[in-house]
Amino acid sequence: MIDGQPGRSTDLVIFSLHFSGISSISRGINFLRTCHEIRLEVKTLEIISLFVLPVLARGITIGLSDRNFNTGFFDRNIGGNILIFQHLFWFFGHPEVYVLIAPAFGFIFIFTVGGLSGLILRNAGLDIFLHDTYYVVAHFHYVLRIGAVFGIFLGFFFSYGFIFGLIINSVLVKSFFYIFFLGVNLTFFPIHFSGLQGQPRKYISYRRDYLF
Repeated sequence: MIDGQPGRSTDLVIFSLHFSGISSISRGINFLRTCHEIRLEVKTLEIISLFVLPVLARGITIGLSDRNFNTGFFDRNIGGNILIFQHLFWFFGHPEVYVLIAPAFGFIFIFTVGGLSGLILRNAGLDIFLHDTYYVVAHFHYVLRIGAVFGIFLGFFFSYGFIFGLIINSVLVKSFFYIFFLGVNLTFFPIHFSGLQGQPRKYISYRRDYLF
């Protein structure tokens, strides 16, 4: 990015990330102000969690400085360290992938199924057969999609009381969890068997051979 992309296009991309950061900060201020205005009186600001990850902004800023102001943070020829570039961005991305999403997964079984199917896909011999089949579809749905949707609903249920000052009926929340958990597993787990039979993905229809 520093030397291999001349011109202003990459600079504009970096500036767009800065504007995205400003947007995120503004959205966070708006969210906190909303919680402050309509929160319950017993909910003090001290118990509302606030997480800040400024590492990405720092990484792209010094990258912009290297491109335009002859600094050498990432240039090893003048004393910089190119690995810092990788470490800064990964320091931002690694918690985002694991630490922040792990509580949202809630029930570890969901991620375990996706992880075990990933171990099968890493086998070169099996991957030749399973590549681009419905087995891959089932794998990334268990690893990414289901956990993300659980996280969205978890965030909604957790923040509902802070935002609206109301308490959701616990029976309804538990009923939703069990129904949703059963539904996603009945939907996506059988897809593994379709993939093992060789059914390709990205097709609008399939042969009767792939029925199970």
